[in-house]
Amino acid sequence: MVETGVDWKWRQFAYNHDAVSYAGAPAVFSGSLVPIALPLTLYGVGRGYEDTKMQTAGVALAQAVILSTSLTTGIKAFTSRREPHIWGDDKQVHDEDLAKDFKFGFLRRIPFDGWPSGHTSAAWTIAATLTEFYPDNTLLAVGLYSYAVYMGLGVSTTIHWLSDAWAGALFGYAIGKTVARHFMKEESSPYSLVFVPNGIGICYRF
Repeated sequence: MVETGVDWKWRQFAYNHDAVSYAGAPAVFSGSLVPIALPLTLYGVGRGYEDTKMQTAGVALAQAVILSTSLTTGIKAFTSRREPHIWGDDKQVHDEDLAKDFKFGFLRRIPFDGWPSGHTSAAWTIAATLTEFYPDNTLLAVGLYSYAVYMGLGVSTTIHWLSDAWAGALFGYAIGKTVARHFMKEESSPYSLVFVPNGIGICYRF
């Protein structure tokens, strides 16, 4: 996307059409809140209704989101890609293609915007994790992946390049599936570790 010019063309399209960037604005705000609120909600509701699966999904989702956020932030610290300046106070006129402006190193730019998109990564992590726990819930899958797609498109018309969002989606999907399958495997095993006052024990379910 960088080399083909797609990033720059998409940036210019969003920059020149305020309605497009404003339509993506809710993604910027919800992308910071949902990854925190959703795991806590799942765990809390699951605990209240004594739904072990929902509690486990909440814990798995929290771990997956933390891993996703840590990974994307760490990568941003080394890639230091310039933001597209499409929207809000950062909106700037540019005639030259800025999509290739990476400063590889460590913290050469603040790792908030940049490659890959943390907002998109978290959204795809959420979708991939929960659809692994509830594979037969088609409506849930449609809703979660629609949200994830909207998140990627939304941030690519406001604070990120399109390729930032694409990379974030791939990272998030892989992390969500991996973490969820690990938890599902642990749940299906008859053996589990339990903490006791003087150490750790092994529990066998039969």
